[in-house]
Amino acid sequence: MADKNRATGNSQFIGLASFFDNPSFSDLTIKVQGRSFHCHRVVVCSQSKPLTAHISAGFLGATTGVIDLEDDDEYVVECFLKYLYAGDYPVSFPRSNSKDIFKTNSIL
Repeated sequence: MADKNRATGNSQFIGLASFFDNPSFSDLTIKVQGRSFHCHRVVVCSQSKPLTAHISAGFLGATTGVIDLEDDDEYVVECFLKYLYAGDYPVSFPRSNSKDIFKTNSIL
């Protein structure tokens, strides 16, 4: 569930949600279970240290602009990315089980 600042319309998120999985100005791709999400480093990396590490020097993502999360649950990653862009995410996880949710939590 979203925190109070995000839920009340924090100006940081106004209009940003329209760039979720939008290739416009995208400079990062996150791949999970055959799906590719068009992302923006400024949005993702400013809020996730583990994903920032994936594109740091010495990692493949630094040169390719692609983060491969093939072992993670697609729906959970999608919810996480929606949260980064909009400050909110769906509450239910119909396609995931708790094991997958906790496993993916390691990238947050």
